[in-house]
Order: sequence, then C-alpha cells, then structure tokens
Amino acid sequence: MLINDKHIVRVYEAELILLAFAIPIYRKVVPYIIAVIVLTWLLEADFSTKAMRIANCRHRRNTLFFSVIYLLYGLGLLYTNNIGNGFFDMEVKMSLFIFPVLMATIREEVLSKTIARKVLWSFVFGVLASILISYGQAIYQYYQKETLAVFYYSSLSPLIHPSYLAMYVCFAIAIVLYFMSRGFVVGRIRQTLSVLLIIFFQLFVIMLSSKAGILGLAITIALFSGYLFFGERRLGKGLLVSGMLIGSFVFLFMVFPVSAERFDETRVALEQADINSEEMANSSGERIMIWWYSFEITNDNFLAGVGTGDVKDNLMDKYREKQMLSALGLELNAHNQYLQTSLALGILGLIVLMLNLVLPAIYGIEQRHYLYVIFLILIAFNFLVESMLETQAGVVFYAFFNAYLFSLKKDPASLEAGSHK
Repeated sequence: MLINDKHIVRVYEAELILLAFAIPIYRKVVPYIIAVIVLTWLLEADFSTKAMRIANCRHRRNTLFFSVIYLLYGLGLLYTNNIGNGFFDMEVKMSLFIFPVLMATIREEVLSKTIARKVLWSFVFGVLASILISYGQAIYQYYQKETLAVFYYSSLSPLIHPSYLAMYVCFAIAIVLYFMSRGFVVGRIRQTLSVLLIIFFQLFVIMLSSKAGILGLAITIALFSGYLFFGERRLGKGLLVSGMLIGSFVFLFMVFPVSAERFDETRVALEQADINSEEMANSSGERIMIWWYSFEITNDNFLAGVGTGDVKDNLMDKYREKQMLSALGLELNAHNQYLQTSLALGILGLIVLMLNLVLPAIYGIEQRHYLYVIFLILIAFNFLVESMLETQAGVVFYAFFNAYLFSLKKDPASLEAGSHK
C-alpha cells in the first residue's frame, strides 16, 4: 500500500465530496477530480484485497454489472467505420466503467452512511453555488443588454445545458426533502432554511424554462409525495408537504408565464403539424422528427446497431436526406438515450440499458432505499428526452451517483449499521 492506511479513507472522502460539489458547477474540472480518484485507487494498490472484496460479496459483484454497457460500446468498435468517433465516444463514456469498478472494490469505510450524507449535502451545496453563479452572470448581462431574456433558459445557464442543470436541481430537491423527512434537518432555523431552499430551487427550475426540467420537477414532487404516503405512511405530513410543494410549484409556474409558453409551443406543434410538415421542422416538434428518424435507422440495424462510432454519421445522413438543416447544422444527437443506445448497439444494448434501470429500482424498493429509487426514475425520465450518456454533464452524474448509491446498499438516511453481504 503506497498511501498510509490511516489516511486513505479521509482522502477518498475528500475526493468524493469534491466531485459531488463540482459536478453541477464546472464540468471542465470534473475529469481532473476523477483522474485524482483513480490515481488514489492505483496508489492504494492492495489489488488482491480488492479482488477478494468482489469475490466474497455478491452486492459488490452486482455493482460491476453497471460497467457491462461500457464493454458493449467497446465491442461496438469492432464493426464501426468511423473509428475516431468511436474512440472519442469511449472516452466520454469512461465513467460508466470507472465508477462501478471503483465502488465494487473500495474499502467498506468509504461507503459509510456518514460519508454518504456529506457527499449528498455537498452536491446540494454545489447546486446552490451553481444557481448563485447563474443568477450573478444573468444580473451582469441584464445591465449590459437590458432585457429580461437573460433570466431564462440557456441565457440563465451558459455553462451547463438547462435540461441537465434542471435535473441536478431536481435531485438536490429530492435530497433535501428526503433528509428533512428522515429527521436529519434538526432545529426550526435549519428546517425553515431548508424549506426556503427548496422553494428557491423550484423557482430556478421554472426560470430555466426547460420543459424536461419542469416535468422532472413535477415528477420529483409526485414521487416524494408518494414516498410520504406509501413509504412512511404519514397521511397528515404527506398532505401538508405535498400541498406546500404543489402550491409553490403552481404559484411559481403562474408567476413566470414564459415557461408555460414553451409547453404551449409543443402542444400546438403536435396538434397542427404532421411529421413531414415544414411547421413541424421549424418548431419545438423538431425533436419528435429526430426521434422518428432515429427509430427508422434503428429498424434498419435492429440486431447490432450501426456501431459505436457511426451513430453521428448515420444521423447526419438522415438529416441531410430529410432536409433537416437546423439539426444538421447543430449536429444534433437522438435526444433520447434509449434510441441513441439502440442506434449504436442494437437490441442487446437497449436491453442492458433498461436492466441498468429496472433491476436497481426493484432492489431499491425491496431495500427501502427510496432516494436511490427517486434518482433512478429521474434518470429514466431524462433518458427519454436527452441522450444523457453522450455528454460529460450527463454521463458523470449518472455513472457516479448510480454506482455510489447502489454500492451503499443501506439507505444513507437510515440509522441501521449495515455492511455489504
């Protein structure tokens, strides 16, 4: 062992806390933090002990299943034509392999509930810092441009795509609500601040005007309400908290009609235009067209897909064929991870991706690990509207928290002392 045994747990703890804090703030620093974590793992050495942890623990072996999708993408290189794109794709998705292996082999002390709570709160504070930075730059832009448009959508989130930042905020809301419900926010002042923080987070999601983000917020509220009613069986508390969440959500949504207008645009596009119409191509219905044409490519390559590196080329050819000049110019992906994976790897890749969501969710319900279940449902929803595993903002968030929350086994808000078996 190249690092002192007394300090290794603290080193891992600091690195995980820093990573959780950095994910919603500044994506360029995230790869360096991951590299430091991997370096720590290598310098720790003791690989025989790490191998024994996997051999002696079924739960740790199950954690490794999350890396299978990455290995399939590796196999997809064997029949891809654009090998350059393929290797770049593997580089972007490397977190899908790193974090399952790391969490499957890391020492038990690092997976303690005490550290887990610090990591989760660090993410919440990272989200808060990101929001404050976003508002700060928006205020600066307002004095430069004198337009309220700087407080909405991509203008409000110049560093991270609004859909991804909204997803981070929704998960942060779930964390705060969950810890409040489990009694880890003690004292009237802290509870009041937590409630104000949740409302502040809701306000930001609505001002981002991301349709996926607003729907994700509604899903988060519904899931947590369901948890209070059915998970904890607290009818009175469930009605009170649900009423507060729904009331503040509806109020903010009405106060900021710009967000509602984006939903109206989509509704009109779907009602008045067909898949081949010019109106559809020039509206928010463009995403529907992309899904349709992605499905056409998938049907032609049902079994094995087009290969890891050829998805982009096939989509660009389809956009060119269908005269989707905007999508072609922006080089848009499928905007749906299920379709994106099917395009690359075929039906097997889609099945593995689905199993990565369904099996852990079943496990989480059985273990009453409800925060993990909420996380998985948020991910499953966002997979419908974004190709999350094609960007660092999506893949690191999913790969890290998925492997980490699963590897904990015990709910981080529980009081039981449990170990992996």
